Amino acid sequence: MKLPNADQAVVDRRKIVDYLLSRRHPDGRNKAAFFFAFGFRTARWERFAEALRTHGRNGTVTGRAESAYGVRYSVDGVVEIVLKEHDRVVLTADISDSHLKAGDVGTIVHVYRRGAAFEVEFHALDGNTAAVATVPSSRVRPATGADITHAREIETADASAEVHQT
Repeated sequence: MKLPNADQAVVDRRKIVDYLLSRRHPDGRNKAAFFFAFGFRTARWERFAEALRTHGRNGTVTGRAESAYGVRYSVDGVVEIVLKEHDRVVLTADISDSHLKAGDVGTIVHVYRRGAAFEVEFHALDGNTAAVATVPSSRVRPATGADITHAREIETADASAEVHQT
C-alpha cells in the first residue's frame, strides 16, 4: 500500500529542527545522530523535508497506528540524500582510474539523472583541479561539519614516470 495523499504531505520545519535533528530532544536525539551521519543538517532542513516527502511518495506503508497527534504511518524504503550542484561530497570508495581514494573531498559540478550520478571536481590544496570524475551516487556521501581535510599526494601519470625513472 502507498501512503494516502502522499503528494499533499507536509513536513513541518519544527518536526525536523526541534525533533528529528535536535540533539537536545529527549526522544529525538538518537534519531538526530542517525540523520546527521547521513549529512542532514538543521541549516538545510528543507532538504531533509524533501527527502521525507519523496520517501513518503515512493515507499510502501508497513504500519498504521492512531496516536494523540493523528494517524501515524510507517513507510519502508530508502530515504534518498538530495545532493545538488556545488555541494561538497566525500568519496566512499576508490576510483582507481582517476587515482582518487575513499575519503577524498570534491565538489559536485553536475547532477545526472536526478542524482543517480554526479560529475565531481577534486581540487589540490593549491586550488588547481586534481581530477574530474563521474561518480555514482552510491560512492559519495555529503561532507559534514565532522569531516576534516587530510592531505595526500595524488598519483598522476607524470609522477609515476618520475618515480620509475630514478
